[in-house]
Amino acid sequence: MGISFKALTSQAEIAALEAYWKPHQWNPNADWDFYHTIIKTRKEVVCPCVLVAYDGTEIVALVAGRIEATSMSFGFGYAKLANLSVRQLVLINGGFIGQWDPALYRTFMSFLRKFIEEHQLDLVRISQVRLHAPFHALLIEGPRRQRAIPEGGEALHWLMRLPATWPEFLQSRSKKHRYWIKRLSNILDRDFPGAWSMQLHTSPEQSREFLQAAEKIADTTYHRGLGVGIRADEQNLQRLKLEAERGQLRGYLLTIKEKPCAFWYCSVYGKTLHLCTTGYDSSLRDYELGTVLLMKVFQDHCGSAIEVVDFGLGDAGYKQRFGTENYKESSFCLFASTRRGGMLRTAFAMSAGSNAAARRLLDRLRLTQSLKTFWRQRLAGRKAATVEGSATTANGQQQKGDES
Repeated sequence: MGISFKALTSQAEIAALEAYWKPHQWNPNADWDFYHTIIKTRKEVVCPCVLVAYDGTEIVALVAGRIEATSMSFGFGYAKLANLSVRQLVLINGGFIGQWDPALYRTFMSFLRKFIEEHQLDLVRISQVRLHAPFHALLIEGPRRQRAIPEGGEALHWLMRLPATWPEFLQSRSKKHRYWIKRLSNILDRDFPGAWSMQLHTSPEQSREFLQAAEKIADTTYHRGLGVGIRADEQNLQRLKLEAERGQLRGYLLTIKEKPCAFWYCSVYGKTLHLCTTGYDSSLRDYELGTVLLMKVFQDHCGSAIEVVDFGLGDAGYKQRFGTENYKESSFCLFASTRRGGMLRTAFAMSAGSNAAARRLLDRLRLTQSLKTFWRQRLAGRKAATVEGSATTANGQQQKGDES
């Protein structure tokens, strides 16, 4: 009997997959419990959607996803020019679970195209596909109008093989680099003697405290200027609580004079430590607080059961500096073969193409990183000014209230 696919879009149907899903899950983003947390807490989710491959009645693989009613942004660089409402299927990072081979991927692609049409979707977003792998080859084959389009271009995914001991980690650095690492803490000791510290949050009781402190810091960064960054919302509260209950949460916080100034949100999954997100008070940029805290993360996990640190996507300097291996990934958009899908595809391709061309030019001129830094600092500065202005206004209102 051949392979067939079926789409499950109700909680009752998906509940029957637990016995297969849990033993085969490998990525925290597609963890069974976390998947259901996202489905319950994200307002844009219309329904869960899991595409399951059967050999007869036996499950051989599945893809975890969700159908969303959301918006698609079109823009240039950090500037957003337009937003259009779309109905999309999101196939999540790490969501391909089970025994996948080139033949199964090909059968899946045929099913996926039919599924888009039958459910009147505008597009499918496929997160973090490893380039030059069998699935990537299928996404970009065929006539141009049928191919998936990369979203945001190629990105390196960095990993670090963690040494057995902290001294071994330091020894792997150059003499100059070891001096730099030690110097960062020494400067803090000099400028804030006895007034700075680092704390680790791991328990369910500490998860909310850590998240609230992290959001205060994130609110001063360029991430908030882009509309992203960690927030103390229901989704993140549930996620951190779940990880804490399972012993996976690693919430690192650096405080100066009892004020939260930098954080690293990390999560353990199997033998891998995932560096999920970070932030620091932009007014203290010169102290490199994120790096000080990152060294504490590394030191705590050398010699533990953790074998690999997953830095995730991106070419940030610290990833290049500490990473020991990498591979390329890209997310893709596959558009419906309808008039609306074609219009969205054209607009998306034009936006992506102009951004890619600008990026190539900046790369040739060696201006990419400096321009990124300029815009990030500008966004962070705007946000910090907004926060300061809001605080001043709030203080004024409080004083007026006290007087009355």
